[in-house]
Amino acid sequence: MQWPELAGTVKLTVRFLDNVVDASHYPTEKIRARARGNRKIGLGIMGFADALVRLGIRYDSREAVDFASKISRFIQEQAHNASQELALERGAFPNWAGSIWDTRYNRPMRNASCTTIAPTGSISVIAGCSSSIEPIYRLAYPYHQIKSLGFGQGSDIFEPSMESSGSASLPPRTQRGDQIPSANMRS
Repeated sequence: MQWPELAGTVKLTVRFLDNVVDASHYPTEKIRARARGNRKIGLGIMGFADALVRLGIRYDSREAVDFASKISRFIQEQAHNASQELALERGAFPNWAGSIWDTRYNRPMRNASCTTIAPTGSISVIAGCSSSIEPIYRLAYPYHQIKSLGFGQGSDIFEPSMESSGSASLPPRTQRGDQIPSANMRS
């Protein structure tokens, strides 16, 4: 992992998402007041399964769970640090007084919350990576929601492995989603 680059991306993205809170148009004054009062943003993850493939880690392994914990913790810590920097620059979110950031942590924050695990289906197709924290279920399939734009969903990450082996089968250490034992699934 390129941790310094990831830290820089998180910092830049927190600033961008905080700007979006101000630039957004809200349907009612009540929603506007709530959104700007808490300034919640939702920095998330996509491409997790691709990262595991690149690192040679099985999706259904203890090592993958440990890596998920490590990268999630890192992103959250970096996002909180960036939000605190913004609070010092622009002020804490208006509802900060009495919040957990005030009463428990005594930490000025620009955003009441910074991270989320969102389904990144469409945006991951455009970005060319696996969706959110989901496994790679298929190597390629049509993506009907934006088919008119010529997008198909595929996993380019396997291409070098498949070319070097001279086959179109799954590379070693990979399972299709329907082959993962249910005991390894978490609710």
